[in-house]
Amino acid sequence: MPPTYGCNPGVARGGAPFPPATRRLAAPMALYLALVMTRTDRYILALMAPPFFASLLGAMALLLLERMLRVIALVGENNGAIAYVFDLLASLMPHYLGLALPAALFIACYVAFRRLAQTSELAAFASLGRGLGRLALPAIAVTLVIAILSIIVHSHLQPYGRYAYRTGKFLLANASIAQALEAGAFVAFGDITLLTEPSGGDGAGLGRIFVHERKEDGASRTITATGAALLESHDGDRTAIAFERGVMVDAPANGDRAVIEFDSFDWPVDRSALGNLRPRGLSEAELTWPELIEAFETPPPNSTPERVAAEFHARVVRALSALAMPFLAIPLAVAGGRTRTAAPVVIGVVCLLFYVQSLQVAEGLANLGRIPAGLSLWGLFALFAGGSAALFWRAWRGVGFEAALWLPRPKALRRRRKQAALS
Repeated sequence: MPPTYGCNPGVARGGAPFPPATRRLAAPMALYLALVMTRTDRYILALMAPPFFASLLGAMALLLLERMLRVIALVGENNGAIAYVFDLLASLMPHYLGLALPAALFIACYVAFRRLAQTSELAAFASLGRGLGRLALPAIAVTLVIAILSIIVHSHLQPYGRYAYRTGKFLLANASIAQALEAGAFVAFGDITLLTEPSGGDGAGLGRIFVHERKEDGASRTITATGAALLESHDGDRTAIAFERGVMVDAPANGDRAVIEFDSFDWPVDRSALGNLRPRGLSEAELTWPELIEAFETPPPNSTPERVAAEFHARVVRALSALAMPFLAIPLAVAGGRTRTAAPVVIGVVCLLFYVQSLQVAEGLANLGRIPAGLSLWGLFALFAGGSAALFWRAWRGVGFEAALWLPRPKALRRRRKQAALS
């Protein structure tokens, strides 16, 4: 059997002592070997990988499916192209990724260590000197990586994603002007003003129409027609109005007039005249973490210092909440031992839901200025992380616990070997 990480650093495998220089380096080397990846660590990571990716993809699919129905309805109401559905869903990916990463990490840790407990591998590792704390090191290493990814998602990807989603909705609303051409009402798109009447007959197309366009150089164009139809390209990027039997009046800036009568005339609508969405940053939800810190003193025009503080602390707390997931999942996984029961995972899901809902309530109250954002949100995080750490400590003590197993302990290992030889 190869020596474990708790072997005597001063004695070689054959029993001969190491040289003095090597003995002085033995403790740092043993600590390094205790932290590097071993075959056991790779085995645990292999147990965690399938449930992590499966739960991550499943959670993202469920969350996006719920929003997809609303996005499809929104696109259908505005007569938009199907490409808008994928654009809007892509902009929502960072938001749902921030929610799915901690949940997937919790499920991965629970499934992996639940299997270790049910197959008695946990007890076997404990008998070899590897307690629950040492076995949890690969899960903790993965957690650090997930936490870094979660910080990137919450700090930069989510704000840009929110602005991209609102930009997509704005472009969708202006992409097809057919929905906006309501009978009996003036509709203004930038410098273009339209007025239509319902068509007779089967209701296809538009009835009498009036269009007035004012250009930047002071010129204007006015079109009136007895009928019209709206033409759009398949990709939804180009729009034109086909007029029938009307009059067009061009008025240059010098005061001249040009009157043209026509039987049919196709007028392309300049999309740039429909206006642009406001710049990013007028809402605290669209600011990155550095921008939120700067906004503490000068909040956006439509926001308040309380809302900025609540947004910043809430996003930081949610990003760091992934750090507590293995310390909650692992104790629940080993609590049932070899028995098959769903109680631990139910308790874990209830704890997560209660924590998430508590953060939402605290953030809402902090937005209104009724409670301090930092104290309330970080207090909930400390309670959740502290409770998870306490559960993990108790489970560690009950399953192969020995505090010195994190570091080399030659005397304890020799005593354990003597007891095993006598038995």
